[in-house]
Amino acid sequence: MTKDRVKIPYAATNKSVPKEDYFEIKIDQITNDHVQGTFSGTLIRYEDGVTLEKIPISNGKFNLTVEPSK
Repeated sequence: MTKDRVKIPYAATNKSVPKEDYFEIKIDQITNDHVQGTFSGTLIRYEDGVTLEKIPISNGKFNLTVEPSK
């Protein structure tokens, strides 16, 4: 994420914060060239190991084309 063209460090949690701040990804459909699903969770803005801000995300959706690795 950026603010005024300056990158701001955020992280999706990895069990390092309370359970209510976890990030969840649900895959509803997957084929050889397509993946579709939903996501929710909390992005954490941090600096020097200190939490500065939490941004909750709910009802996120993705619908992506997948290319095989070469």
